[in-house]
Amino acid sequence: MDFLDLAMRRESCRDFSNRPVEREKLEKMIEAARIAPSACNGQSWFFTVVREPGAVARVADCCAHMGMNKFAHTAPAFIVCEECKPNLTSRLGGGVKNQQFTNLDLGLAVMQICLEATDQGLSTCILGWFQEEKLKKMVPLKGGRVRLVIAVGYAKTDAIRPKKRKKTEEISCFVE
Repeated sequence: MDFLDLAMRRESCRDFSNRPVEREKLEKMIEAARIAPSACNGQSWFFTVVREPGAVARVADCCAHMGMNKFAHTAPAFIVCEECKPNLTSRLGGGVKNQQFTNLDLGLAVMQICLEATDQGLSTCILGWFQEEKLKKMVPLKGGRVRLVIAVGYAKTDAIRPKKRKKTEEISCFVE
């Protein structure tokens, strides 16, 4: 498959089947993150993969509060994504350029996780709404800021929803 086909297949799943996610597939997803580009090769991230059913339920509780992300309880696995302290060269470059490279780096790694999941027949949903302090007490983390949680599993249906996106000319221009 070409890359654009893969990107078109990736979508945010909100209805997972109860089929468990194989550890090997999750390991490949983490490998995809490991090789993602990052400023000055800082790799300022840490990923905690949660598969144990009790821990999965606790993470789902952290993500599904105040009426948000109720579907999280259907996900059979989660990846908790931490932003860690950048290396010295990335920190210096970010200061000079007034740029937060760690946010960008984590986003690139998370996207590679999601694309690898899609390539393996899995579905994901990137969650930004969760109870961070409660989550930090539940799963082993490295001590960074939890920025995202990725729900991972097999979708109940293989149907791909049509993508509703802006037109190309609304988001880009060519200078030729």
